[in-house]
Amino acid sequence: MKKIAKWLLIASVLVFAFVALVACGKGEDKSYKDSEIYQVYLAYAENGGTLSYDEWYASIKGEKGDPGEKGDKGDKGDTGAKGDKGDQGIQGDKGDDGLTPTIEINADGYWVINGEATTVKAQGEQGIQGDKGDNGLTPYIGENGNWWIGEEDTGTKASSGEEKGVFFTGKCGENATWTMYVDGSLIISGQGEITSTPWSSFSALITKATIEDGIENIPNYAFSSCSSLTSITIPDSVTSIGEYAFSGCSSLRYNEYDNGYYLGNDNNPYIILVKAKDTSITSCTIHEDTKFIYSYAFYECSSLTSVYYTGDIASWCGITFSGYYSNPLRYAHNLYINNEIISGEIVLPNTVTQIPDYTFRNSNITSIIIPDSVTSIGSYAFYECSNLTSVYYTGDIASWCGITFSGYSSNPLIYVHNLYIDNELIKDIVIPDTVTEIKAYAFHGWNGTSITIPDSVTSIGEEAFSYCSSLQYNEYDNGYYLGNDNNPYIILVKAKDTSITSCTIHENTKFIHSSAFYNCSSLTSITIPDSVTSIGNSAFSFCYSLTSITFQGTKAQWYAISKGYDWNYNTGSYVVYCTDGDIR
Repeated sequence: MKKIAKWLLIASVLVFAFVALVACGKGEDKSYKDSEIYQVYLAYAENGGTLSYDEWYASIKGEKGDPGEKGDKGDKGDTGAKGDKGDQGIQGDKGDDGLTPTIEINADGYWVINGEATTVKAQGEQGIQGDKGDNGLTPYIGENGNWWIGEEDTGTKASSGEEKGVFFTGKCGENATWTMYVDGSLIISGQGEITSTPWSSFSALITKATIEDGIENIPNYAFSSCSSLTSITIPDSVTSIGEYAFSGCSSLRYNEYDNGYYLGNDNNPYIILVKAKDTSITSCTIHEDTKFIYSYAFYECSSLTSVYYTGDIASWCGITFSGYYSNPLRYAHNLYINNEIISGEIVLPNTVTQIPDYTFRNSNITSIIIPDSVTSIGSYAFYECSNLTSVYYTGDIASWCGITFSGYSSNPLIYVHNLYIDNELIKDIVIPDTVTEIKAYAFHGWNGTSITIPDSVTSIGEEAFSYCSSLQYNEYDNGYYLGNDNNPYIILVKAKDTSITSCTIHENTKFIHSSAFYNCSSLTSITIPDSVTSIGNSAFSFCYSLTSITFQGTKAQWYAISKGYDWNYNTGSYVVYCTDGDIR
C-alpha cells in the first residue's frame, strides 16, 4: 500500500510538472535529459519502473484539454534582425524619344507649339514706365511625357530632340530663331530683329548665350534676371540694345579695359561698355571700338572728372548712349580726344550724319560747327551745355528745316539762341519755297526777329517755333501768326493771352501750332476755318471752359484734320458745330 501511495505521489508531481511546463510554453533550448521531467523519470526507474522513457512519458501524458481562455497580451518582443537585401530588378527598356517642339509666341501673346496656337498666355503685360511685365506660365513636362503649360496638356511630346541636347527651340522674330540646350546654353540665330524673348521663362537655367551675326538688336529685358549666365557673345551686326537687357545677370563675366567692364565678341570684345569698375573712379578711358554705353554705366560716379577716348570726334558721335547715366560727361564735363581736351569750339567732320542721344550732354563746349551732312540730332544731345554760346551750320536754311530733332533738348538753340549760317548770324529767316516740311523743334529757342514761311509748306512739326522770345508775329483777332506777304496767317502760333474767352482763326490758316491755346482756361468758344489741316499737340489742353467749337466745314472735313496727341486734354465738354451737323 505504501508503494502505491508513493507512486501516486510521484505521478501527481509528474502531472503537475508536465502541466507547468505546458502552461509556461517552450522552455530553454536544452536536451530532454537535462529537463525536469526526465529527472522524474529517473526517479521512477530507480524505484523499479520498467517502462522506457517514451513509454513512460506516453503513459502519464493526459488527453488534450479544452482550449484555455485567451491570456493577457504579452510584452512586445525585441525587434528582429534586418533581412538580407533583395536582388536588384532588371532595368526596363528605354522609352522612345518624343518630338522636339518648335516654340513661339504669336502676335496676341499666346504660346504656339508645332504651329498650333494654345490658349495659354506666354508672357504678362509689360509694366508701366519700364517695369517688367509678369512672366507667363512656364512650360513643363507632365507625367504623360507631353509639354504642359499651367494645367493644360499641349499634346506635344517632350524629348531631347533630334539633335543631341536640344531642350527647346522656336522663333523669336520674323527671321530669328532661338535654341536652348540641356547644358544651359542658348543660341539666337537668323537675320533682322528679335521681337520676343520666349527664353525668359527659363532665365534661371541659362548659363551661356550666343547671339549670332545677322541679329540686329537686343530687346529691353532680353537677359534680365539670368542669374546663372556667365558669358554672352554680341555680334557686330547688333545696332541697338534695349534698357535693362543685362540687369540681374549677377554671374556674368566681362572684358576689362581701363576702368570699364565690356561685352562683345572674339573680334571686338568692347562692343558695349556695361558699367564702370567702381563708382569711386576719377577718370575713364573708353575703347575706340565701343559702339554702345549701357544705361546706368556711370551711375553715381560722382568723382569722375575726366573722360578719355582713343578714337576721334566722328567716332564719338557714333557711340549710342543708352540712357541718362550712360554718358560719363554727366559728371566729368571734360572730354579728351587722343589726350587733347575738347573745349571751346568743336568741329564735326562731314562724315558725321547723326548726333545721337546724350552725345555732348553736360560737356564744357562753348561752340559747335555742325556740317550739312547731319540729318538727325538725338534727345538730350546738348542737355545742360550751359557754356554753349553759338551754333554754326555749314548748310542752308532749307537743310536746317529738314534736320530731325528728337526733342527740345536736342536742338542746341535752346541754350545758344544764336544760329550762324555760312558764318553769318541769322536774325531774319526766309524759308525758300522748295521746303515742304519744317521739322519739329527746328527753331525752338531761336532769338531771331522774323521768319517767313512759304505756301509750299504742308507740314510743321511740334514746337517748331516755341520759346522764340524775340519773334515778331502777325496778328488777327486773339491770335499770333506767321506766314508770308501773300498769306501772313499760315500758322497760328499762339493765343495773344491765356485769359482770352474766344477766338476766331483766320480763314487762310493751315496749321494750329502745338500748345497754341494751352492753359487758356477762360476760353469758351473758338471758330476754326475749313482751311485748317492740322491741330498740334496740346493745342487746347487745359481749356477747361471750352464748350463750343465752330468748324466752318463738314463733319467729314473735321475728322480729316490731323490732330496731335493730347490736343484736347482736360478741355470742357464741348460740341463741334459743323456745316452738316453737330459732333458731341
